[in-house]
Amino acid sequence: MIYTVKMQADRTQQWVDIYGPSKELSLLSPKVKVELNSAGSFTFVLPPNHTYYSLPKILLTNVAVWEENTLIFFGRVSEIEVDFYKQKTIHAEGALAFLNDTIQRPAEWEVTSVRTFVNYILAQHNNQVPSDRRIQLHHVDDNIGNKTVYRKLDYETTFDALKKMCLEAEGGYLFINVAIDSSTGESTLTMDWLEGLETSGNEPIQYAVNLVDLKQTYGIEDLYTAVIPLGKEIDGVKLTIASVNSGLDYLLAPQSVINEFGTIYHVENFNDIDNATTLKTEGQAWLSRQNFDSFAVEVSAAELHFINSDYNAWKIGQNIRVLSSPHLIDKTLPLTKLDIDLSKAVKQVTVGTKKKETLTEIYKDKTKEYVK
Repeated sequence: MIYTVKMQADRTQQWVDIYGPSKELSLLSPKVKVELNSAGSFTFVLPPNHTYYSLPKILLTNVAVWEENTLIFFGRVSEIEVDFYKQKTIHAEGALAFLNDTIQRPAEWEVTSVRTFVNYILAQHNNQVPSDRRIQLHHVDDNIGNKTVYRKLDYETTFDALKKMCLEAEGGYLFINVAIDSSTGESTLTMDWLEGLETSGNEPIQYAVNLVDLKQTYGIEDLYTAVIPLGKEIDGVKLTIASVNSGLDYLLAPQSVINEFGTIYHVENFNDIDNATTLKTEGQAWLSRQNFDSFAVEVSAAELHFINSDYNAWKIGQNIRVLSSPHLIDKTLPLTKLDIDLSKAVKQVTVGTKKKETLTEIYKDKTKEYVK
């Protein structure tokens, strides 16, 4: 079989295979969903005659899914539903959800590096959970990790702290890496935080080759053409950029973009900045960074690597080329979401929506590619 599904009852036991060709190991509707900066999920139905029907326990049981030799999902059972016919629908959440279990007690840093802050909150998380729920920081790109910031914690969950004070504040993409010891069954989790998506897959999605179905989405999400950056509060008043910006407390996108979309204001707080020039620089960076090209392609496609080993399997975060002459598409876009039905050879793939571009680039693309 292409897919392997294993379960570990209570973290201390060995992993057992729960998916196979026999009736006693059959799973109904086994589906994996993975997405950028999301925990992901795995759902399946256990028939009453399944060998391990009684094994799953909420929050205690770990579940892992492999595609050939590649681990594509690791998480824990989060919900169990039993229907009239005693079939159990098992819902599992990905490892990133482990960070919802712990609380960050009050702490404050006037100046700290992002890397130091992330290491701190992960250490606090690790002090509150058993070994298989601990996550160590493996890598953070220097442009993010070396940045100095102000941070304050006040009883947030670790997940909320990571989301709001790291991802939403600095951008980038989180990846959880899992290593499972084959002899002991123990799992080790590490985290990578990347500024951009630079890995390219060599397997395209191509019309008349492996493309089965396609849906396109056009538009601009969260489009702001003007930003009012606010800095640290000094003597009860928040710092603005007016003193270094000709008396104006706001920044505008290029005039061509204003002409197209109008002026749409947004207030962004930079609570750790007490210098107007630095605040203006950060405001300019935010204005270009926070606007997205929301062109997306959602496709059903068959993976060529199952029949041709020269191709690599699709992975979240890869840049994938999509070619379809009838739909006037030839773009390389990041793979942001992957829906896999383990019982079928076709995958639902979403590419696009997360690719960050400046407003000027969005305007150019909208003119030359999106308007057909």
